[in-house]
Amino acid sequence: MNSLRIIINSKSLSRKIQFPSSTTCTQVFLRLRQKSTSTTSTNTSFSQSRIDENITVWNVYGPPLVNCFLIGSITYISLQVMWYKLAFIELREEMENKVNELENKINYLRKNNLEVD
Repeated sequence: MNSLRIIINSKSLSRKIQFPSSTTCTQVFLRLRQKSTSTTSTNTSFSQSRIDENITVWNVYGPPLVNCFLIGSITYISLQVMWYKLAFIELREEMENKVNELENKINYLRKNNLEVD
């Protein structure tokens, strides 16, 4: 355990982490926000109210909701079309079976009628 502490505390492995100042973080955030909202202004000293004006509910939640709606609609319509085609195939098979059954019945009755005469 002591050998592990010596290795961790050794100068070759230890690194000092330097965090950027709050003004640097604010400037980077403002530049990123400015690019994401595609404003043409080059002034990086936006006030908080100016940033809040660019962010609306539609800008934040609109695209994901539209994507979800489109994907859901496409999925629903495609499943309905598949169900319709499968139901039509099943109905056709049932009708063909019924027609075959009636044809067999007709042939049986004709055979029996000819034998009686």
